[in-house]
Amino acid sequence: MPEICRFDGIVISMIYDDHNWPHVHVRFAGDEASYDLRKMAITDGGLPSAKQKDFLAWARLRERELLEAWSRAERHLPIGRIARP
Repeated sequence: MPEICRFDGIVISMIYDDHNWPHVHVRFAGDEASYDLRKMAITDGGLPSAKQKDFLAWARLRERELLEAWSRAERHLPIGRIARP
């Protein structure tokens, strides 16, 4: 899973071909969740409440960058990294 960002123990990755909608996988410690980037909503799994809030705050600020990364992944181009908070 290509990692696009890591901060405060949160690891954010993106895989284009495992679902059809723009999304990221977010891990913290032993927890993992998937988030739909169009709705900024969890679609699978779960994170501790504080880490979910941290991730969503970061993702909302970088929504455009995340969707651009998704677009690159769809075209099989390097996804790249996105800045930490």
